[in-house]
Amino acid sequence: MEIKAFGRVFQMRFGKHSDRETRSTIFAFAQTVPKASTPKPTERMLRDFSRSAIPHRAISLIRDGVLAQNWRVVPAKAGDGRSYKQAIRAIENIIKHPNETDDYRTFWGQIVNETLIGDNGAAEIVFTGNPTQPMKLYPVNGFSLEYCHGFFENPKQPRFCQRQNQYNPVYLYDEDVLYIQHNKTTDSAFGLSPLESAYRQLMALGSAEEYAALQASQAMPRNALNLGEGVSENDLKAFRKYFAEEVYGSGRSPIIGGTKGAGSLKIGAEGDSELFLEWQKHLITIIALSFGIDPKKLGQGSNTDRSTVEEQNESMQNEAIRPICLLIQDAINEKIIRRLGLSDAVKFEFYYEDTHDQKMKAQQIIVDQWNTNALTFAEYREKLGLPYIDSPYNDMTQAEMKSALNKKYAVQTGGFNGVGKNQKDGVDKKTNGEKNTKS
Repeated sequence: MEIKAFGRVFQMRFGKHSDRETRSTIFAFAQTVPKASTPKPTERMLRDFSRSAIPHRAISLIRDGVLAQNWRVVPAKAGDGRSYKQAIRAIENIIKHPNETDDYRTFWGQIVNETLIGDNGAAEIVFTGNPTQPMKLYPVNGFSLEYCHGFFENPKQPRFCQRQNQYNPVYLYDEDVLYIQHNKTTDSAFGLSPLESAYRQLMALGSAEEYAALQASQAMPRNALNLGEGVSENDLKAFRKYFAEEVYGSGRSPIIGGTKGAGSLKIGAEGDSELFLEWQKHLITIIALSFGIDPKKLGQGSNTDRSTVEEQNESMQNEAIRPICLLIQDAINEKIIRRLGLSDAVKFEFYYEDTHDQKMKAQQIIVDQWNTNALTFAEYREKLGLPYIDSPYNDMTQAEMKSALNKKYAVQTGGFNGVGKNQKDGVDKKTNGEKNTKS
């Protein structure tokens, strides 16, 4: 059935919601988190680590990549000529302006952040009764939600429970919550986020950075001078005075004598290996791989070759950004469009532009097809994105086109392949010249 009046369809499908505006029942920032609702490590530990430099950079790269993707709401079936302008406009309003304070970037940016930190990007669905924007979405702290017992046996039971305190639970049904998980496991109802998978490595990284920073900030000398045996207290004081007044800060190499068995003792760490900086680089690589990002994007190594950078961008697009885009795409189609009863009419989708390298490869494939006579002249121009022209050669392949041109422009066709030139004239001139020379 073609949708001509989206408002009437909305009223008919959701009459129980249309007579009032529903109110949000979820607290945006819960005071306490139920113990059963948080996987290990805890929410506080994951959020603290997400604010450190390396994971913050990884999260920002993926989030900004997702938000930069182009998207559209289109008819669900290819070739559907019916108009769904009113329905498409309503869904676009929900996505672009989810609630009174958030726009597209702030709201969906929060959802991506929570998915990468805790694998629990969540929002509450609230019906408005307004056909131009029938839903509002409010971001939720996914760590504050715990699964209700019995939901998996009976989907009609509440799915989530959120507690403001121990005696005031709020129950939420599956249809009222948009909940995004990337890695579901059979041993737990909670997912596994990239940040959590790298948690132990992040702890080790923090220890290595703290130790290296401590060594650098303390400015402790790396060696001590041992004056050997039999040094008196007066000699020891004299050497200390000499170093304090004559050596420190002068930049000159001290020369001493008169001691037996003088030598130096190593008392501090030096070099990357003893400061564990090589281990730190290894941990950065592990964290980058947990997020599906090339380590060079996090400062590990250098980007000097253009083709290498393009490969890194393409790899990140396919391995880190698109999977999150697909999660959001499925959530919108399932929780927004399906709840509005429009699954058979329209759908939401991200669409991606090819990189320069991909465009060049695609163009080369088209040229190869033309050179092997797999395309006609009209098909060749169409695949290259060139406008249609009225030509007598449109239905010819390259070989057929060359043959037709040769017949049209060559006076003598036997053995000549020139185009646009009278080859016979050149032959006649050469032949006449040879005869004149012989005579």
